[in-house]
Amino acid sequence: MEDMGSFLTVDEACRAVSGPRSFLKRLRTILSAEVALLKALVKSPFEKRLVSLRDGAFINTLVLNEHQTEKPVLVLAHGWGSGLGFFAKNLDALAGAYRIYCFDWIGSGGSSRPKFDTSMNVAESEDFFLRRFDEWTKRVGLENEKFILAGHSLGGYLAAVYALQHPERLRGLALISPFGVPDGKESQKRSTTTVSSHPTGAQAPRLTMIATASEATPNNLQSEPANDSHPTASADRLPTKYRVLRGVLRTFWKLNVTPQRILRWTSTASTSWSHDLISKYISRRFASSITSVRERQLLADYLYAISVAPGSAEYAIKTLMHPGAWARAPLMDRLTALSPTVPVVFLYGANDWMDPDAARTLIDKARELGNGNMCLQIVPNAGHYLFIDNPQKFNEIFLQALSRQILGSAVVCADVTNTQRSISSSVLNSSKA
Repeated sequence: MEDMGSFLTVDEACRAVSGPRSFLKRLRTILSAEVALLKALVKSPFEKRLVSLRDGAFINTLVLNEHQTEKPVLVLAHGWGSGLGFFAKNLDALAGAYRIYCFDWIGSGGSSRPKFDTSMNVAESEDFFLRRFDEWTKRVGLENEKFILAGHSLGGYLAAVYALQHPERLRGLALISPFGVPDGKESQKRSTTTVSSHPTGAQAPRLTMIATASEATPNNLQSEPANDSHPTASADRLPTKYRVLRGVLRTFWKLNVTPQRILRWTSTASTSWSHDLISKYISRRFASSITSVRERQLLADYLYAISVAPGSAEYAIKTLMHPGAWARAPLMDRLTALSPTVPVVFLYGANDWMDPDAARTLIDKARELGNGNMCLQIVPNAGHYLFIDNPQKFNEIFLQALSRQILGSAVVCADVTNTQRSISSSVLNSSKA
């Protein structure tokens, strides 16, 4: 496959790839919804392209400021079940200081969707994503340039693993509410807490507690995916209805029945009903942060399009996670070995269902081992999607943290006190030094 370069229209993109007509129809729908979302929310000039890989796959890519070489490079990696369009409300602010490369993980968003083998172990599952990501960085011209890698949720987990494998490629690492930080002991401690300890009203913490109860220490990277049917110490403390629901969720987990898979099933019977589920989710989840009905609809159209596309990367939840979203190979046991030459910033929402205490513990452990180049920031009035829940404050804190922790000389993240203009200026000055 030849390199596809930039495309001006969705038709150009679809003509550049080959595949079954049903796949091309889905790709057209995804790219159309994505471009509509971006055009509505991003004022900065941007380029879209499909970047081809050696194995015939392609990576959906968004680039801003590509030729402004005086700016440092920031690569943004989305989380599980989402896509690059989720960063739309942040791109203008970040483009003031960075060359930005956004991409969809292989098997996600508008990227190609090869078969995901659920019999893979953790290392093989990570390689499914990261070998293609590494090739992508070279295809877009970053082979000889260090970059800052920022990943959200599962994208943060994968970004951290990439940093461990290729620290020489990175200028810094930003982990935005990353999945997979707590170890087995931390998971057990959190699983015995009550739902009321989570300040958000979201269902995720409740379902996590029910599905997990407590988990054994994750297996070694090279082992086969663990048997998740072991008894759990705290399961009997749950009310009967929650124990029943927990059993159902665990069964779904083992059978790889993902939310996307359910949507695909329901969409065959009624597209309007399944799309309505997504619209209601978006309206409830982002009720306070997305007040525009048009913007909610654009995000719902986008999320629906990427969710009902053929399943691929979504099935990594079984190979990388225990039920309840605890990592089989937690970063707590791994990231302390990261070279101190790669500064790390953790960012969480104040109402995040991902617990920042695990990151604090990891930072303390790394410091004890001689790596004091990690810090943590909390974004107020925000949950797991902190960059959507409170985009203005996220942008300020994120830019300030990158400037001080990664591009500057300070080791400890400072509170945000400067304006957007002064933040951008400090980043550029640091990049020139």
